[in-house]
Amino acid sequence: MPPWSLTTEICARAGVDDLSAAVRKLGLLEQSERLELAVKSSGWYRGGAETYLFDFELRSESGTRRFLLKACVAVGGLRGTAEIVEEWVRRRAFLEHEGVAVPRSYGVHLSTILEEFIPLALREALVAAEGAPTARQSLLFELGRAAGILTRCGFPALQLNDLRSRGTDVVVVDFGEDLGPAGAAGRDHTAILDQALTLAGESVSLVAGDMRTLDAGFEAGRRAGK
Repeated sequence: MPPWSLTTEICARAGVDDLSAAVRKLGLLEQSERLELAVKSSGWYRGGAETYLFDFELRSESGTRRFLLKACVAVGGLRGTAEIVEEWVRRRAFLEHEGVAVPRSYGVHLSTILEEFIPLALREALVAAEGAPTARQSLLFELGRAAGILTRCGFPALQLNDLRSRGTDVVVVDFGEDLGPAGAAGRDHTAILDQALTLAGESVSLVAGDMRTLDAGFEAGRRAGK
């Protein structure tokens, strides 16, 4: 077996030998775009207790796009990491159906997920929006709405440090044990809202209007399925 490289990984996923053809087949670039360079932006690094991550860029004449490989290293089911990744994919699809923003996925290969790289930690997005009231209120509402949806679906908790943002939204990127299974908690518990308030308060100075925005988002998310 040849040594691992980004090129061999992408080509193996697409089932072709040419990198330029592979990125188009996977949907990483449009058919009309010419691949100029594949740029490795990191080595493999620990993403948490269950994952190793590798982020990289593809450059074309229209700009640079960033992607993330997420390799499962958790220990669990009878079929090992494949069974665990299947559960992550199910949770991702379920949350997306319920209205939670998630990274665009480009598929799974050998227990490694290829997905869109979400550029900002939510904390960073909140700080960046501190001088932009409209963006700040949008982020706080979306944080509350995500908390409301997770509460309505019975997820027990969320490590809110794992939330990320494209700048205007709130994106859930971790679907493993930190999130847990749907239905594991009561639909009326407020633990996730409390976590959202804590995260926002640690990132920016909250005022009364911010609290109302978070509460409004939470109620919108919690009531959406009723």
